[in-house]
This record gives sequence, structure tokens and C-alpha cells, in this order.
Amino acid sequence: MKLSALFGTPRTNVVSSILTFPQIDIEGMARKLRIRERGREQGKRNLPSLDSRELDAVEQEIVNEIESEGGVQYNKYLDHQKTYSDRLNSAGLETLATEIASIAQDAATKFETRTRVGTGDLYAAKREVHETEQELQRFKQRNGLERPAWNQVPRIRIVGVLFLILAFETVLNGAFLSVGNIFGLVGGVSEAIIIAGLNVGIGWIVGWGPLRWICHRNVPLKLAGLSGLLVYLVLGVTFNLGVAHYRVALETEPF
Repeated sequence: MKLSALFGTPRTNVVSSILTFPQIDIEGMARKLRIRERGREQGKRNLPSLDSRELDAVEQEIVNEIESEGGVQYNKYLDHQKTYSDRLNSAGLETLATEIASIAQDAATKFETRTRVGTGDLYAAKREVHETEQELQRFKQRNGLERPAWNQVPRIRIVGVLFLILAFETVLNGAFLSVGNIFGLVGGVSEAIIIAGLNVGIGWIVGWGPLRWICHRNVPLKLAGLSGLLVYLVLGVTFNLGVAHYRVALETEPF
């Protein structure tokens, strides 16, 4: 046998591949068994005979080679199948599936429990809203109102505005009242704080009470609000005129 033919003869009966189950290398198997050469030799000798019913040695060798390769591949298949089976068993898919089902059932139970608790809270809140709505409708019907409720100004804003007015009036009056005061600026500012406090305090009381009553649907309360506003205007003008007279007196006759 030539050296090139020796190296050209495949060592296996399958095609080199990355597949787990590669294809049978028919051409390589033919070269390995020297089918063509041996076929020509058998043909020259008229073998096998036409009346032969059994396989000759060459044919039997071919069959044995194919069956042997089939057995090898079948054994590989069984080995791979066993490997996959072992991997599945080691992965514990059944246990994992059981744990997942248990966790899902536990989550569903907790969700249902919290839903029931939340439903009770929502029912109580719904009942409270319904009662509040009924009370509002009765109030609007009793007072002949059709408009929605007015949003109140935040209390912190009201307090802030009052303090700004108090500070502004204190600064202005303090500068004037300090003239002619024996305590100077301290005395003038102290008197200004008292005067500004009276002005702002009385104004806040009137705004919180009588001034709001003017917008009331009840006629007696509306009249009381108007009367209170008029009284406040008269007293406010009188008080501020008195403060002005006092300031002029300090400038002309300091003490």
C-alpha cells in the first residue's frame, strides 16, 4: 500500500463534526475497507457466484463493519441519554417546581388576606365619605347654596401676613413716637408695638367674625356682620385719629 493511501485512510467511520451524533462517512468507510479494489478482484474471479445465497467474506466484512459502527453510535446515544438523565435528577426540577408552587400559593394566600383587610378599611372609608357627602348636601339645601365650597387660605399664610403688617406698622409708628419720648427709640418702638398689636388684633377678630358673616345666607347674621363692620370702622378711625393726635402732642410737647 502506498504511503499516501495509508495516510488517506480514515481512522473512524464518521465525518468529523461538532455534532453529538455525526454522519457516517460512507466514502471514508469505502476507502478503509478497500471496497473498490476488492470488488474488482472479486469480479475478476467471478465471486460471488450468481447462485450463491450467502454473503461472501468481503460482503460479510462490510456488513460487520456497518453493524459495528451502528453499535458504537447506539452505545454513545445511551451514554448521552444517561448523562442527561443524571443532570436532570441532580438539578432537582421536581423539588424546585414544588417549592415554586408552595411560594406561589403562600403569596396568593397573603394577597387574599390583605385584600380582605383592605376591603374592610375601604368600606369604612366609603361609608364616611357617603355620610359626609349627605351632610354637605343637607347644609347646602338648608342654606340655599348651589356653588361648591371655597378653599380656605392656609393658616400659616394668614399668620405670616399679620406679622408682616405688625412689623411694618411698628417700624413706621416707632420712628414717629420716638420723637419726644424720654426713652427714645426704645420707648417709641414699645408704644408702636402696643398700638400695632391693637390694630392688627382687632382687625383680625373683625375679619374672622363679622366680616365673614356678611357673606352668610342667614339674614340676621348678615346684618350682624354689617353692623360689626361699621362699628369697627368707626372705632378704627377714632383710635387712629387718637394715635395721630398723641404723636403730634409728643412732637410739640415732649415729656
